[in-house]
Amino acid sequence: MSRTHLACLVVIAVAVAIGAQWGGRVGVGTASGALLGGAVALASHGLLGRSLKAEFETALAALLGAAALKLLVLFAAWAALTFVPALGQVADVAAFLLAYAAAILVVLGVGSFDHLRALAPKASATEPGESLL
Repeated sequence: MSRTHLACLVVIAVAVAIGAQWGGRVGVGTASGALLGGAVALASHGLLGRSLKAEFETALAALLGAAALKLLVLFAAWAALTFVPALGQVADVAAFLLAYAAAILVVLGVGSFDHLRALAPKASATEPGESLL
């Protein structure tokens, strides 16, 4: 299990604990926003992780596709919470959107370090103590 998966689990657990503490519509919005944000962020992380070792164009397409997926899910969830009265009565839209964005940002930040670690060369180009100049 990578650091990204652990970060996602921690974000979801914290959001659910905060949502349980707040209760009501705000609590449901917080918990569901973090859950959906974590799921979308992990899906995007996996999509990008598979394409990093490929050509540049493939990795760029995966990065743009992941960003589009996050925005599409965000828009669909906002529209559902705003225009479906039954959903709007259960979860607060603002709490949902803030928790969604927070989960995406945390998982994206930790996932970036995992991707950098995966792309780092295994051996150093210079010997210890040597200068590049």
